[in-house]
Amino acid sequence: MDPNEQSVASAEARPAPAQPPNRSETPAGPAEAGSVRASASREYRKSDRYEQVTSRAKTDAVLRLLKGESVEALSQELGISIRRIERWKSRFVEAGSAELAKRTDNFSNSSKGWVAKHSGSIREWFWLLLALVAIICLLTVFMQRGSSG
Repeated sequence: MDPNEQSVASAEARPAPAQPPNRSETPAGPAEAGSVRASASREYRKSDRYEQVTSRAKTDAVLRLLKGESVEALSQELGISIRRIERWKSRFVEAGSAELAKRTDNFSNSSKGWVAKHSGSIREWFWLLLALVAIICLLTVFMQRGSSG
């Protein structure tokens, strides 16, 4: 999710406060009062907007949704928009599908990877086995000559 979507989604999740938190500073004129209140309100919402939900909380929400809980009830309970929860769900499912596809591909190539990884050892053991077979053949020939003569 890009930062703009995230900030819009966060803004949807929480209603803006009715009063700005900094009421102690009141300016002299009524025009200035409105601008200071709007500025303070904007600063408050800006800091509130970037408060993020942890990945664990997102996962728990999506799992509850997949188990059959109502997205509306979940949205009201968590104070998060339905659209945002649906985005979490779709990203969760896409990532799971991608991981399963990735594991399937790795499984089919795992035998090729093992052979390539151990090809040096396989070559060494092959030549050792070939040398042993040659020695056994030579010993068999010499033993047959010794017994016949």
